[in-house]
Amino acid sequence: MLGTPIHPNTQNITHRRNTLFCSPLKPREQELLISLYSQINGMHPTNNKVVRLDSINPITVSTVGFFDFLTTNLAVFPSNLPRAHTWRQSGSPHRWSEAYALLRTVRSAVGPLQVNSIQEVLQNASLANITAVSVMIIDSENRVGIVERPSGLAVASGQYAATATGTVLPEDLRRKNPFSAAACRELKEEVNLDCKLIDDGLVMPRQKMQPIWLFHGHLEERWEDVKDRMLAARDHEREVSRVVPITLTDPEQVARAVSDSRMSDTAAYHLWLLAAQANGEDAMAKAWGQTRWHPRFLKRRQLT
Repeated sequence: MLGTPIHPNTQNITHRRNTLFCSPLKPREQELLISLYSQINGMHPTNNKVVRLDSINPITVSTVGFFDFLTTNLAVFPSNLPRAHTWRQSGSPHRWSEAYALLRTVRSAVGPLQVNSIQEVLQNASLANITAVSVMIIDSENRVGIVERPSGLAVASGQYAATATGTVLPEDLRRKNPFSAAACRELKEEVNLDCKLIDDGLVMPRQKMQPIWLFHGHLEERWEDVKDRMLAARDHEREVSRVVPITLTDPEQVARAVSDSRMSDTAAYHLWLLAAQANGEDAMAKAWGQTRWHPRFLKRRQLT
C-alpha cells in the first residue's frame, strides 16, 4: 500500500464534467487488448461508466470507462497480465506482438512507477484510477467473511477477497457520500446484507495502483445463519464461489489466511488492520513472524 489509510473529507465532492484522464491508446488499440485479455481469462467485461478519483484534497471525481482501467492501471503492472507464451497461444503472432507493443506504449505514457503517495498516482493523467470499495463483514462470533471469487471475472478472478467489492458508479454520486453508498450497494448486490458500515479510510495497493475505500461492519448473526439470505443476492452466483469465515481473534489463523498467495493485497491488508485492532500489534507481529512472509510480507502488503 502507499502509506497508511487516509481519511479525506467527503463533505464536499466536486464532479467534473470532463475527466482529466487521457488514454494513451486509440479505441481500436484498446479493443485489441480487451479482446485478447478476455479470451485468455474467459471473461466478458462490459465497458460501463465508472467513477475516477481525480484528487483527494479536495475530493474531485469524473467519469471514465471500465475498459480505460483494464488497459491502463492493470496493464502497467506485469503481474496482472498473462505471460508472453499465454498471449501467443491466444491468437496469431501478429496479434500478440501488437498487443505487447501497445503495453509498452501504455507503460511509456504512464512513466516511472516509483511513487510515494496516493495523490501522486491520482495526478497521472494516463491512469484511469477508477475508485473501488472493499467491505469486510464480521459475524456474531467475530469471524470475518472472506469471499473466494469465481474464475472468469475481470478483476481478482479466482482470488480471496473482502466480503463485498466493487467500483463506484455514477449513480452513487447522487448520494451524500458516494463511497459509503457504493459500499452498501455492493454489499446488498453480492451477499444480500444490510449493515451499518464504518469507514476505515482510503488506500491504494501497489498491485494495481487503484484507489480503494475500506469499510467494515458487524452482523448480529453467524455466517451459517445468513447463508440462504446471501444466496438470494442478485450477483451472488457471478461474484461469490463461497464464503470462508476467518476468526479475527485468532492471530495464527489470520496469519495463515493473509499469507495465502490467492489473497488479494487489499483484503490481506484490511484483514491485518482489523486483526491488529482486535489482538494488538504485538500479538499479530508474533503470529506473522512465524510465517515465511515476514517481514517481506508486511512490506509488500503495506503502502510504505
